[in-house]
Amino acid sequence: MNLAAPLEAKHAVLCEFPAQWFGDWHPAPRRQFYFQMSGELEVQVGDGEIRRFSAGSLILLDDISGKGHLTRVLGNTGVEAVFVQLAAMTGNAA
Repeated sequence: MNLAAPLEAKHAVLCEFPAQWFGDWHPAPRRQFYFQMSGELEVQVGDGEIRRFSAGSLILLDDISGKGHLTRVLGNTGVEAVFVQLAAMTGNAA
């Protein structure tokens, strides 16, 4: 088993996006991990690339400045997810 160094987390937020939900361009509010438990989501990033995510996806959201991304729920079912918001980084990262 391989383990990464522990990261300090500030909050864990449970989230449900309803079917057909759309979020216009926005940056992430803070560095956070996003774990998707159900449904299908499409995210467009600033360079125009479109990415799709489904149950089991784990993403580090770190686009905390600039244009950010837009998000849309695909299909007729919602998306259940967890955001794990990371503590602010201080000093030099190793």
